[in-house]
Amino acid sequence: MITTKDLYREFEDVIAVNTINLEIQDGEIFGLVGPNGAGKTTTLRMLAGNLAPTGGTAFIDGYEILKDQVEIRKIVGYIPDFFNFYPELKVWECLDYFAEAHKIPKESRRDRIDYILDVTDLTEKRDAFIKGLSRGMIQRLGLARAMLHDPRIYLLDEPLSGIDPRGRLKLKESLKKLHGERKIIMISSHILAELSDFCTSIGIMEKGKIISAGRIEEIEPDTTIERTLHLEVLSDEEKVEQILRGNERISALEIKGKTFTFSFKGDKVDITDLNEELVRCGVKIVSLAEKKTLEDIYLRISKERMS
Repeated sequence: MITTKDLYREFEDVIAVNTINLEIQDGEIFGLVGPNGAGKTTTLRMLAGNLAPTGGTAFIDGYEILKDQVEIRKIVGYIPDFFNFYPELKVWECLDYFAEAHKIPKESRRDRIDYILDVTDLTEKRDAFIKGLSRGMIQRLGLARAMLHDPRIYLLDEPLSGIDPRGRLKLKESLKKLHGERKIIMISSHILAELSDFCTSIGIMEKGKIISAGRIEEIEPDTTIERTLHLEVLSDEEKVEQILRGNERISALEIKGKTFTFSFKGDKVDITDLNEELVRCGVKIVSLAEKKTLEDIYLRISKERMS
């Protein structure tokens, strides 16, 4: 488990991280999201033991980040936002170098490297020189390096940034395999869409503060701000259109066959009322749901804070 207690970091006159309190449970993929300069990188660097906090502290599986750095580095795999691998090394040579640094026995090193190359989908690049790898492959090599000592916890700083869609998909697949092993994965991004289908929980960070944190369904504010709903029915499309167009909460109605997409200004009770109205009118509903994204949630929370 990761726990922060009033974690604080100041650089001269700039407060980069302002007394944040988080609790991340085993098996979670925790997305730390927010704009550039929000304090995400500083937070991860402190948790990894690479930067001392100005105030407060944090615990990684019970180890305190200031006092127990040796133990923490045994159980944490940290991926910074920029790698500086030796370009003239081959992929396997790079991993062998770091495996030796982690004191992995020579007799088991080959099997460990082969396993990690398979998980990160780099087996075909085993003998390739690092200088010829794409950005996405470099990111996966960074994950492979972090996996060498089989850590329980991964701290990943913007690992999806700047790589193509195929590279992002491959990296996500690798991380999902780790999630299946009940690892804790803490991953930062300033691009909300990158994490929307991936994280089990999120923390939204602004100006050094965590403004909201928890599972996505828990932190979404139940407000009357407009949201996008998707309705699918079995039949009676004309009747459904008439009902929807007559509802003052609905705007921007789009119809594609038996699917209706529209903006809805209301809370969860209002959505339930709409569902009941359709049923009373004899409409057979396949589904009525909101398509939530991290961006939607982030914007709603920001609007609530501003109001």
